[in-house]
Amino acid sequence: MKLNKDQILQNIIEYLQNEEQIFMDAAKQAHKAATHEENVPTSKYETLALESSYIAQGQANRAAELREDIQKLKTLKLKSFNKNTPLSSGALVTVANEDNIKKHYFLSPCSGGVKIGEKNSEVILITASSKIGEEIFGATVGDTFEINNHEYEIVNAQ
Repeated sequence: MKLNKDQILQNIIEYLQNEEQIFMDAAKQAHKAATHEENVPTSKYETLALESSYIAQGQANRAAELREDIQKLKTLKLKSFNKNTPLSSGALVTVANEDNIKKHYFLSPCSGGVKIGEKNSEVILITASSKIGEEIFGATVGDTFEINNHEYEIVNAQ
């Protein structure tokens, strides 16, 4: 199965843009609750407005983080990787375990853990700071590594 790296990157950006919109909408709703006249506290024990303002700020902060990640990914230069090229951000990597079960990873500067696609073509974003990222970033096709007593091999990169 041939995966299209450009399309995967576009799908990742679209996914993050949708997530950003969800967080912005949630922040707006929490802000409305924080400033609604019915939520004005009449005693020190009524904290709904204060709690809502904390939630609104958290949601807005997450939306801002997503905006930064989207910008990083929009400016990410996709280059080609061959079997001798050390893997770095922008690589689409296929890894097989000892049972030859394959997983696809997109090496990313941000948003680690995001999953794009369906079961057979699912691509997982990983960053250099993740456990598997530490093994894959800088490696080349054919390299093997072990995580939690399981052996893995990098079988393809593009």
